This record gives sequence, C-alpha cells and structure tokens, in this order.
Amino acid sequence: MIDIFRIGSCRVFGIPNQFRENIQFINIPIGYTHSLKEHIQLIKFLRGEIVISDDLLKYIFTFYGGNEKKENIRSIVKSNRKFLEQADVYLVEVCTLKIIKYNHLYLQRSRFIEHEKRGIEIPSEDILSGYNQYLQNESDFLESLEKIIRLLNNKPIIFTGHLNVKTNSGKYIKNRQKINKMLLKYTRMQENICYYNLSGIIDKNPRKYIDEDLAHLKMPALLLAKNKIRNILKNIYQFQV
Repeated sequence: MIDIFRIGSCRVFGIPNQFRENIQFINIPIGYTHSLKEHIQLIKFLRGEIVISDDLLKYIFTFYGGNEKKENIRSIVKSNRKFLEQADVYLVEVCTLKIIKYNHLYLQRSRFIEHEKRGIEIPSEDILSGYNQYLQNESDFLESLEKIIRLLNNKPIIFTGHLNVKTNSGKYIKNRQKINKMLLKYTRMQENICYYNLSGIIDKNPRKYIDEDLAHLKMPALLLAKNKIRNILKNIYQFQV
C-alpha cells in the first residue's frame, strides 16, 4: 500500500480517497495550513520540536477552536504524528505567500484575521500588538521549500499550488501565478519532487470545476487531482499502483 500524508487545505483534503488501487490517504487534518511557513510549523509541532500554547492553537489549526472544533483533537494529533513518519509520499499544497508571524509562530489568516467569522474569540492585546504580516519573496520561498524537503527526509513529495483562473476583469491573480511559477521552477531542480497544476484545465471551464469565489474545487476538479496523483505515482515515481 502506498501511504500518502497530506499537508494543505480543502483542495487536497477534499480529494476522494477511493483510488481502487494500492494507494491511500492516511491522515485527516488537525487544521488546514496554507503557506510553506505554516507547513514547516505543523511538521515540527507534530514531531514535538515546538510547543504551542493553548491560547494560540485556535489561531493556527482548524480543529482547536471556533465552529470547527473537534472533541477528539488529541487523538487526531496522535494519529497524525504516527502517519507523518509512516508515509511513503507527501502531498503538499502551497496556496499563499501571505505570512502572519507572532513571535516565533505563524498564524493562519482565516483563523486569526477572520476570527469572528469562525466563531473564535478576539485575540489578546498582546497578540494584536505583536504580530506582523508580510509577503514571502522568492529567496524566502526557496529557502522554505528546501527546508520542508529536508524535514520530510527527502521522501517523494508531490507539490501543488493554487488554482489560478481569470477573474471577471480577465486577469489572473498575481500572487497565485507567482506561487505556481516558483513551484514549477524549483521542483524541477529537486530530485524526488513533483508538481502538478490544474489551472490550465480549470480555466477552460471554470463553472464546471470551481466555486464562484475562485478558491474552492468542485468534485470534477477534485477527481482531476486524484488522477494526477495516481499518474505521478505510477509514471514518475514508478510505484506499482
């Protein structure tokens, strides 16, 4: 069995797990993560290399607070710790360059900035006065990319970026385009690393594949992703599927 550990958001965790082959996704999220910085933090948290206080967890991982809180979060974390090391392949989505940093930690935008919408209490004055936001530049992005490859022990990784289709104004979203270009460029330079991008297919018929917010995949797009992953495992990594 080929065990795949997913790191990212709904665009990877929504992919159906019924491959009908020797392939399976093995983890459910403790919380969606979007940037490379958040992914690295997640890996270190699961390995016990960093400690995150209870008052900050709800601004970082989905299931720790708000309207998606899970009562069995501790068992989910425990299983993720085991599956992280057990995985044969990692599926990693990178969908933002926007970084929110507080001290040495990285907060999730949809949990921190949109806390009221998510049913999470307002952050403390200390957090509100102490965080900063910035956009990753290319050198920082590459450094983070290389770091996550090392953290995952140079096992096979399938990266995917953010879907990018034309907006109503007929233009592509600049930061999404930048993410996808950098991933394409740098994954070509790395051994055992692959990348897929569904944007070209989706852009031809966006109503079929994505919601009106241009961010969430409908089932036909999720099935496209599943087939991409299967083909990468079979044709590039030479797994028997």
